[in-house]
Amino acid sequence: MSLNRRHFLRNSSLALAAMGCPAWLKAAAKPKYLIGIQLYSVREDMAKNPLA
Repeated sequence: MSLNRRHFLRNSSLALAAMGCPAWLKAAAKPKYLIGIQLYSVREDMAKNPLA
């Protein structure tokens, strides 16, 4: 089976796209650690009534 120019270009472009996908998909992954802050000014009020 011989490889013509059209198949070579198709396979090359697919290979390049496949090499770029892992970095692109990794950017959309969930973060490993959830980062939050605690506001000391409302700490006591949150302990009493968090919905307010």
